[in-house]
Amino acid sequence: MSCAHPSEPSSEDAARRELLEETGLTVGELHPLWSGPRPYEAGFPHAVTVHVFCGTTKARQEDVVLGEGRAMVFVPRDELLDRELAVSSALVLSLHLKST
Repeated sequence: MSCAHPSEPSSEDAARRELLEETGLTVGELHPLWSGPRPYEAGFPHAVTVHVFCGTTKARQEDVVLGEGRAMVFVPRDELLDRELAVSSALVLSLHLKST
């Protein structure tokens, strides 16, 4: 999840920056996937609006550089929802899988 800086003109700019900071990856075209209030999750009681984008990359697992966040791994599509996910991630991945 990204937090926009005042210097960023759009949530897409914030998403690109966060992707680079968290993984060392860049992406070409981004498409809005979902925007809405962050689902309630214990430890995150504040209300924020989440903007989620979808994009493609030719990156491989060895291209990922762990930045500020947790480890990221590429997993097969049919294993996505079997993983332990944050509430927001589970919501967004389910929406994405239904749309593709």
